[in-house]
Amino acid sequence: MMVKNEDIFVKTAITNILPFVSEIIVFDTGSTDRTIDEIKSIKSKKIKLFVKRDHNPERLTEYRNEMIRMTKTPWFIIVDGDEVYSKRTLEKIVKKLKEIRGAVFRVKLWRIDFADIGLIAGKAYVGRIFRTEKIRFEGAYPFEKPSIIEADSKGIEKFSVEFPKELYLFHFRDLKRSSNQDKMIRYWRNPAFPIYFYFGDYPEGIKFSKNFLLIFIKWLWLNAFGFCFFFYRIYKKLGSKI
Repeated sequence: MMVKNEDIFVKTAITNILPFVSEIIVFDTGSTDRTIDEIKSIKSKKIKLFVKRDHNPERLTEYRNEMIRMTKTPWFIIVDGDEVYSKRTLEKIVKKLKEIRGAVFRVKLWRIDFADIGLIAGKAYVGRIFRTEKIRFEGAYPFEKPSIIEADSKGIEKFSVEFPKELYLFHFRDLKRSSNQDKMIRYWRNPAFPIYFYFGDYPEGIKFSKNFLLIFIKWLWLNAFGFCFFFYRIYKKLGSKI
């Protein structure tokens, strides 16, 4: 786990996954909120916290590889500070991971991206579980990619499997993540469109508003904003060709 200003979700993210792993390696890359305090408040010898202040994009990728070198288990899972698993899902993931045979070096999990509580911004398979001795990362954050040691990085799909979609993780992509600032803007992400309602269960430790009128108003606003930006991108693309 590599974090920076994630004090709203980070404790739940760690607490939910803690019973299912041997160790959690956390690199904090410059938090100015209560992220470090939240992590330290979890009383477990499994958690290894390291404070890193040098955090340019290339260095962040080096941190990924440094954490891999520190890992002693056959598999590792990447968990971002805004990614939360339910314990029911983790139980099934661990069981299914033990069944893997052959040359599988990456496991993809179904991820639900949230635009807000009760609103889905998108769904996709993402690589989250990796075989430790075979994987390193290359490129610069946030576009770093996993590659297989001594193999063509483009060939990683041949060594990947997808777990069933019912084993999904929650990614609070567009929600406020830090108590001392507004929503963290990700300059490489475009506003999501369309936005869907979410009626399912939430992981343990996640509280949400049942004000359905407020959720509906947010749904209208986010779809309107995303709709406008969608056509703005089309306009810019067409204009560049004229």
